Amino acid sequence: MANLNTDTKKLANGLASDFSHKIENSNNQLEKMAYDSGEKIGAAASNFATIAMDSVASSRDYVKENPYKGVAIAMATGMVVGSFLSSYRRRSKD
Repeated sequence: MANLNTDTKKLANGLASDFSHKIENSNNQLEKMAYDSGEKIGAAASNFATIAMDSVASSRDYVKENPYKGVAIAMATGMVVGSFLSSYRRRSKD
């Protein structure tokens, strides 16, 4: 009976130790995945910001070189967007 009790304790200690190592490894893997995801999101946000700033700069340069075309494009865009918004409002009231 004493051997059975000792063997059971050894088995339980081994299982607990193995389970503890698996939990620690899982925790480390989750931390690494979260860190890697954060880095990728940060890089994507930085890339998006760079593209947006370049687009603004090129738009500004175009308007400086062609002021009348810039005003005409802005006016046409405003009219199109206004038309869509007024159409949407009329539909939502019905």
